[in-house]
Amino acid sequence: MAEKEIYEIVQLTSDGENARPSWSPDGKRIAFVSNRAGSDDIWVMDSDGSNPLRVTEGLPRDTNPKYSPDGVQIAFIRVAPKSSTLCLTTVAGGTAVPVLGSCMAFSWSPRGDKIACNLLAGDTGNLYVVEVKDQEKQRLAGNTVWYDTPAWNPTGDKIAFSAKRAGEHTISMVSLEQGDVQTLIESDRACDSPAWSPHGDRIAFTSLRTGSWNLWSCDVVSREQEQLTKSLASDLEPLWSPDGKKIVFKSLRGGNWDIIMMNADGTGQTPLTTHPADDLDPAWSPRGDKIAFVSLRTGRPEIFALLLK
Repeated sequence: MAEKEIYEIVQLTSDGENARPSWSPDGKRIAFVSNRAGSDDIWVMDSDGSNPLRVTEGLPRDTNPKYSPDGVQIAFIRVAPKSSTLCLTTVAGGTAVPVLGSCMAFSWSPRGDKIACNLLAGDTGNLYVVEVKDQEKQRLAGNTVWYDTPAWNPTGDKIAFSAKRAGEHTISMVSLEQGDVQTLIESDRACDSPAWSPHGDRIAFTSLRTGSWNLWSCDVVSREQEQLTKSLASDLEPLWSPDGKKIVFKSLRGGNWDIIMMNADGTGQTPLTTHPADDLDPAWSPRGDKIAFVSLRTGRPEIFALLLK
């Protein structure tokens, strides 16, 4: 069945190459990366694609924008030939403020007062938390952390992260108050991309333990694990819907990257895109009624929106 027969898909960008959509907390704006002005910069636009505004500019490559929970600031990574720096800027643009160097991935705390960062040191990563107000940083885990994005629990007192120790792959969580690290998942095969449910009771993640990348879910208290997908291709990067009832992810099961949605227990797996070109980088709107994503269906990366309701 063609996509248009199931739901509406709207193209939001058409100038240059565009990627990494990130919704504002009120759902009215989308931050993204675009090279339409000649360099990879951070832009924002209305949720319907109108009123694009350039927020950063310059020769370094800016990527991975994320709105602060209050919608006032945008954090992003500025990539130079030998560095990658976490920076902050306002949504109206202006001078970007460098926060932390060697940053590979990051995420805002639910209150927006802290940012968890995966910092590269040699061949390994280190998990840090930095205070937004005074940029004071605290190291929570080190020399074992993978390069994927650390995940805050909804109350902002714990962070989940993936790690590798002496050939053993784990997903662990660390308490900001006590500083203790607890292992949730252990495997001799890779596991990463932890994503905390909005209710804080489960963590979805990807694992290679069956021989192909699939999605799993772990109860944070009992540590009981449940396999959600059983694909022979790759299912990656689970994202919970704001109400916790659905999970979207990108998958190669159709021969190219498509976006698939399922119930939180793994049932009802439904392809949201079926175009022969790659569709990836899904991002839920705050109300859960839209999903922004990147598609190559026009021959270059553009941002589209799926209207679910």
